[in-house]
Order: sequence, then C-alpha cells, then structure tokens
Amino acid sequence: NYFSPFDHRVKEKIVVGEIVKDIITHNGTALIYISKTKIYDGSYIEEFSEYIDLCPEINDKKSLSYIDKLEQFFGTKGDIEKNSNLIYLMKRGIVIHHGSIPLKARLLIEEFVNGHHARICFSTSTLIQGINMPFDIVWVNNFRFTGNDDQKILDLKNLIGRAGRTTI
Repeated sequence: NYFSPFDHRVKEKIVVGEIVKDIITHNGTALIYISKTKIYDGSYIEEFSEYIDLCPEINDKKSLSYIDKLEQFFGTKGDIEKNSNLIYLMKRGIVIHHGSIPLKARLLIEEFVNGHHARICFSTSTLIQGINMPFDIVWVNNFRFTGNDDQKILDLKNLIGRAGRTTI
C-alpha cells in the first residue's frame, strides 16, 4: 500500500507514475484524490491520460448495466448530441465521485466500485467523509484540506484509509 511519493529509506522522491501505473497494469484499483476544479475544467483527463489509456473499454454485462442505468438517469441514453465525461470514462472502468453529482448517480457509482467494476476513481473530499469503497492505492494529488490542524490530519487519515482495501 502506498500513500506517499517519498520512500523513507532512500530519502528521495519515488517515480510517481510508476506506482499508479503498476497497480493499474496488474488489475488493481486506484483512487486519485483531486480538486473539484480539475473535475469541472476537465484538466484531470489530460493530466492523468497515461492511466486512463491503461483502461480498455469494458464489456462485462453487469458493469454495463450500471452504465445503462446512469445513462437513463442523465438522459444521455441513445442521444448522440449529449455527451458525458462521466459516462465516457465509466465505459472504461473509471469513475468520478464528488458532492455535486446527484445522490442517485453517486449511489450507482459506489455500487459500481464496490462491485469491483472500477479501475480508477477520481474523487474530491466526498470520500473523506467515510464512504466505504475499496482501492489498492490512494494517490493524493490535492493536499488542500479545510479546518484546523487536527481536522486536516483526520481528513488525510480518512482518505489514505481507502488504500489497502484490496480488490485483487
């Protein structure tokens, strides 16, 4: 389990991309904690394209049934004029989780993850609040936490506590 870009034994920075890439390549799962701004402006797609490219389009019927439910809920099912990054990525086993996603959609996403259909989850602080979803690794891309020092420490512990809930 990793939750830091530093190896305390060698006192130097670990090559970030290799840890996440290795986990995903070996059918593991990664939670990547990012800012809501990156989700809204879409910059996370380019920033993490190397990992996204490791996830081929899924064809498992159970996985596709969750996607179908979300497409129906969002009204994008069969509508070529409506595009959704959330649906596009989910078809590759990649989910987005943040507080502005409607509750029904978040619950479907959580079921998708807990059913071991997701490879990557891009999330904001909603997972700090104790939502139970398993990941092999947590990568913290955004170290901005709110509150006093004790609250910040607790939030970081809750976030990294998602790691090690192995899926393989």
